[in-house]
Amino acid sequence: MNIRNLIYFVLPLCLLLLPYVFFAFFDGAPFYFDKESGAVENITAITLAVALLLTLNTLVQYRSTSISTIQAAGSYRGFILVWLLVYALGCIYFLGEEISWGQHLFNWSTPDKWLAINDQQETNIHNTSALFDQVPRFLLSIGIVIGGLFYPYFVRKRPLNDSHRASIFTLLMPSFQCVTSASTVLLISVHDKVYDLLKIDMPTFLQINDGEVKESLIALFLLVYMYDFYQRLKAGSQV
Repeated sequence: MNIRNLIYFVLPLCLLLLPYVFFAFFDGAPFYFDKESGAVENITAITLAVALLLTLNTLVQYRSTSISTIQAAGSYRGFILVWLLVYALGCIYFLGEEISWGQHLFNWSTPDKWLAINDQQETNIHNTSALFDQVPRFLLSIGIVIGGLFYPYFVRKRPLNDSHRASIFTLLMPSFQCVTSASTVLLISVHDKVYDLLKIDMPTFLQINDGEVKESLIALFLLVYMYDFYQRLKAGSQV
């Protein structure tokens, strides 16, 4: 198995299915979901760190023109550099919030003023209000499903002329390689909605903390997208 298949297909499916396996066979596997020290939190942080490093590597290489082989990439050089910088800053923010800007690593005490406004007594922003937690996660999830799942299927059915291949929009949008990862972000919440709609009890092994798992799947999508973006810049392929 090559590295591309591992990143594009195996990792997303494993990250989606493992929580259910643990809950089905390991009595809830609390080690997987324990806050801060749980496997899912650590997986999310590691994935974001790798995504950040890959983004910075892509930025450095593209800036040196060593991978700018696509005509559109050369035409929109400044825009792509800004996009990579913004993407890196997004990874830094997501990672920083996930580890409470180092509190989970160095175990410092939360200041009293922060204790009063943070519902988990951590030094992060997203636990102070739904506006910084559920809302961004929902919007990011919607963007991933539309851009990473529906868009690639839409463009695969269209003949691509030269102008479409050269467009900056096509270059920046996720390719078909991101579909598996985007699908997991959608699927992790589907069973909740189905059981709620049918008004029946959900099996115990399905009652996972899907919010935490969704964060890890979102983080993995950010990694998959950037890996694919780097490969397309380097190879000169658009779809």
